[in-house]
Amino acid sequence: MNELSLKSTLALHAYSLLWVLLSPVIACYLLYRSLRQPAYRKHWFERFALKLPNFRQEPLDHLPDGPIW
Repeated sequence: MNELSLKSTLALHAYSLLWVLLSPVIACYLLYRSLRQPAYRKHWFERFALKLPNFRQEPLDHLPDGPIW
């Protein structure tokens, strides 16, 4: 294993460990905020990628005919 690969592997493990350790802190903050603002609780599962948001198909007749830019 070369040095770059070892550094990349260690960085990936450190990043993953950081997320595992911070997830409870983030969850507590989201819970606290949802208690203060009940509407915030509506998208709880989307924040942890457990549910996809509900996308509505909008009619395209309001878009310009030419390029957007």
